[in-house]
Parts: sequence; C-alpha cells; structure tokens
Amino acid sequence: MSDLIEELDLSFHPLTQKLWRDFELLFGDRGACEGCWCMYWKLRGKAFSQNKGDGNRQQQKSIVDAKKNPGLIAYSEGYPIGWIAIEPRHQYPRLAYSKILKAVDDQEVWSITCFFIEKKHRHKKN
Repeated sequence: MSDLIEELDLSFHPLTQKLWRDFELLFGDRGACEGCWCMYWKLRGKAFSQNKGDGNRQQQKSIVDAKKNPGLIAYSEGYPIGWIAIEPRHQYPRLAYSKILKAVDDQEVWSITCFFIEKKHRHKKN
C-alpha cells in the first residue's frame, strides 16, 4: 500500500476555505453524485432532496466557511483526485435514524461517510 501511495505521489489535506476551489474542481459542476456535495448524511429526507445541487454545495461551503473541517482532499502530483468525509458522528444526523448504523452506545466516535475518487484514478493497483 505505501508503495502505491509513493508511486501516485499522494498527499492529504483538510478541506479549508483555501482549498474550496479544489473541492469544487474534484466534485465537478454536478457535485459528484447527482448534486450530493457530500451532504447526504448531514441532511434528512426532504432537506437533502430539495437542496440537491447548488443548495447542497452552498451548505457544504457554509460548513467550511465556519472553519469546520468536513474531511480530507487527496492529491496526486498537486491535483485533487479524491475525497474522504470524516467527522465526529454527531455531525451526521442521518446516522441516528438508521436501523443499521445507529449508535450502539454513547461513546464519542468519528464516522467516515464518503469516499470519492476521480474517475481516472479508480481501480489503480500496485
């Protein structure tokens, strides 16, 4: 695995205001998965559906503008190629309503809710 990281010259950086344009570049005009902008686990039902596209983008931008860190951008040779959403579990309200993913105790844990890899970088092997 570390050989692949070195081969691809990977680095990982928290999403900040400074890197917002890279996030937009990675997710494209449609917001990665049909306008999700990685807001699915943060918004429930209609709130998510009604905000698909620019509404979700603006909500994610407001999180970043508030200096909260919703995840990491992966770079290869300085170009954004991937995303991982990782935050304390309470930042993802939809998890609390899942029969399978609901909390099993009151321990403070972090959750990874999304991996997004730019299409041309998927399925890479050593």
